[in-house]
Amino acid sequence: MSTLELEIDEERLKHIHINRLTPSKLLEYYAKHIKELIEPIYMACAGNDEAIASAFMFGAHQIESYQPSPILPNKEAAPVHERLYIYLLTLPFLHFIGEYQQVVESENDELSKYKIKPLFAHSISSPTECDALLKPVTSLAAIHSFLKTHANELARLVHQATGYELRSSEITNIADETQKVLHAYVFHEWHRTDLDVINISMADCVAALLAITIQKKIKTKYTPNWKGQSSSEKTVSRLLSHLDTSRDIEELYEEDYIPQGAMLTLYHRYCIAYALLFGRSNRMEAFMRFQIAYLKHMTVAHSHFDLEAGNEYERKINMFCEDLIQYIEDQATSHAM
Repeated sequence: MSTLELEIDEERLKHIHINRLTPSKLLEYYAKHIKELIEPIYMACAGNDEAIASAFMFGAHQIESYQPSPILPNKEAAPVHERLYIYLLTLPFLHFIGEYQQVVESENDELSKYKIKPLFAHSISSPTECDALLKPVTSLAAIHSFLKTHANELARLVHQATGYELRSSEITNIADETQKVLHAYVFHEWHRTDLDVINISMADCVAALLAITIQKKIKTKYTPNWKGQSSSEKTVSRLLSHLDTSRDIEELYEEDYIPQGAMLTLYHRYCIAYALLFGRSNRMEAFMRFQIAYLKHMTVAHSHFDLEAGNEYERKINMFCEDLIQYIEDQATSHAM
């Protein structure tokens, strides 16, 4: 990459970086954009989970079937070294979205292997109970101590949700793995934050413990993969082994030592467990479908070597989505009236 940069004019390089953010910044940007995009659905459906799920599914179908009119690239193509640079810059983002879709689709099959009762569903109508479950009570830095202190209560909740018998000592034995899953949640919600920030609730802890406990029961194998990988390079191993409990979270910001697919699988299981605990699995699955439909269009936009053509494609998708959300909001409001 550094060698290719030398071949590109400084002003042009600056223009490329303005239009093609780093993968982490890009994912952060799209996560925020999707959140803002769908906020009117939550408002219009006024907490009705079934209506929200239906709205997401309808939206996902519309986005999946939408095809913007073809965009003609500039007559003068960019030099080969510039196109290669743009491709390499975009490749990690394209790889992430492709693997994310695979994880979500494969995990739908895994769902049949375990059952989680909607243990917390009743709390939604009880502000006091709901607050006790959702109120932030611990941090990533203090999670080991919290799990040890509340091991008996957490083991009881895991048993009630799944029927799995857990000793309190088993809760502390999987504290390292649980911390890594909770870090994925915290990073997804707020990106890099101080480890001492109290942003983890009791419900978060139970969902993370369920993600780890379920993996120990169903023993899903994981094979790290990447573009251009040969069959001889593929090694099947235990999913949890990739969390590498000998290394701490701070090191993740220096070297991303956990394979993307392994972390995505466990984080997605956390999301599934959390949704099932509150009886909201349909809503969660519909949101995932909507999110993937949108992100797949973004991969098309970022596959353009012509920056302007890619930006125009993204602009058209965003305009379509804004009009779509407005239509869904209007429909939900008229039905409510």
